[in-house]
Amino acid sequence: MPQPGDAAHRDLHCVCCDRPLFAQADMRRLVPEHLANQHHRVLGNTKDNRLGNKILLYGSGTQGCHGRWHNHDRTEAERLGYIIRHGQFSATPMVVPVWYQQPSMGRIGWHLITDAGGWIRVDADPAADAMDLAAAVVAGMELATGLDLAHEIARMESDPT
Repeated sequence: MPQPGDAAHRDLHCVCCDRPLFAQADMRRLVPEHLANQHHRVLGNTKDNRLGNKILLYGSGTQGCHGRWHNHDRTEAERLGYIIRHGQFSATPMVVPVWYQQPSMGRIGWHLITDAGGWIRVDADPAADAMDLAAAVVAGMELATGLDLAHEIARMESDPT
């Protein structure tokens, strides 16, 4: 059974096809265990169990959505934030938005996944201009944390200790 803080508690359904994998009321598994996978977004880094690195996908590594992204549509999976190439943002997968397609959960669009188990809506397409994406990420993080990140960065640069 999933534990509080697992990707299953956050997502309940496959992030890309909205198939229900766990019951909301009691976290009862709705599909066989091998078909409800906490997928590690950073490839080759299955030891990184931070919640920003995990999403819930239907299927095994060879079938369903999980198999599709690993074996057939890797480029599209990277564009949608389901897969992050090892070494690309691997220190902080939270900065790579994920496309959620979960209408039954009220989640459609780009979201940042926090290591605390939540998500932040981002109103930008990562395929768009990198500066637009960076601004949307900063705005989403400021909204979630209540910090003025530009001020915090300037403060850290002026006092590196």
